[in-house]
Amino acid sequence: MRKIIDFLLDNRWLVFAALIVLTIGGITVMLQLPIEAFPDLTNNQVVVSVQCPGMSPVEVEQLVTYPIETSMMGMPKLQMVRSTSKLDLSMVTIIFDDSMDKYLVRQLVAERLNQVQSRIPSGLQPQMRDQLLGRGDQAIHDRSQSRIAAPLQSHAP
Repeated sequence: MRKIIDFLLDNRWLVFAALIVLTIGGITVMLQLPIEAFPDLTNNQVVVSVQCPGMSPVEVEQLVTYPIETSMMGMPKLQMVRSTSKLDLSMVTIIFDDSMDKYLVRQLVAERLNQVQSRIPSGLQPQMRDQLLGRGDQAIHDRSQSRIAAPLQSHAP
């Protein structure tokens, strides 16, 4: 061990050159890494929401959420189906294996939604939403109840 230390102390320029080569190599590798500032950590999912005006949470669950959930069962590489039934709102989250193409997944869900349309009350239109993060379900519900845009537009010159 002492011989190695003595060699490195006697050949400082060699150590310095090795340090420069390693630093340049590290910077080169770092610049080529495909890292995003905000990586997408969400799973492969499709969220279906239905506005159900005037319906209680129990009615939403029985008449809207349950038929949509059951129609989604049996799809290829389906991992989980979750749902939330609130006052005037049904949200069903369909989670697939990450190996599935996100556009194929949306196509499969759209086909099943067309089939289930006859089993839910008339006038209700299921909509596929973009992937939600955090508290997105509340933002959709609040935005649908918003009445701010109409008065502002009526006062425009």
